[in-house]
Amino acid sequence: MKLVFFGEPTPKQSARFRAVKKGKKTTVSSYQTESVKDREKSIILDAKSQISNSHILYDKAIGVKVLFVFKPLKSWSDKKIKLLESGYTIYKETKPDLPDNLMKGVFDALEGVVFTNDSRVAKVESEKIYGFQPRTEVEFYELQTY
Repeated sequence: MKLVFFGEPTPKQSARFRAVKKGKKTTVSSYQTESVKDREKSIILDAKSQISNSHILYDKAIGVKVLFVFKPLKSWSDKKIKLLESGYTIYKETKPDLPDNLMKGVFDALEGVVFTNDSRVAKVESEKIYGFQPRTEVEFYELQTY
């Protein structure tokens, strides 16, 4: 199964914390920013619109291929833009980093939509590249287990 989410790939920020005072007692609570919540909701809605009604959640070991496509930088030379136009792959080697932030947001959103739990993901192949249509492509496949 392959899903495509259009728009600039965004990392999932870690939960934020705040101290809340109640009388003489101070407690710490965590929260996510609205932009993180909105992005997760968007991924869920997009995924549901692309998945067949007969889809059964993956509940076995699965492999995932993920492609993150980012817009070319405004500072790029015409030569570099032409390379990209001609089909040359230009890898993104700057932040955001893959495993910590980019993958987490996508996998958290797809839990309960594509698979029962992201612990089912046993193999991951991923790339960050530049392209003219920013998007995240995610392809799932079952792994043979014994």
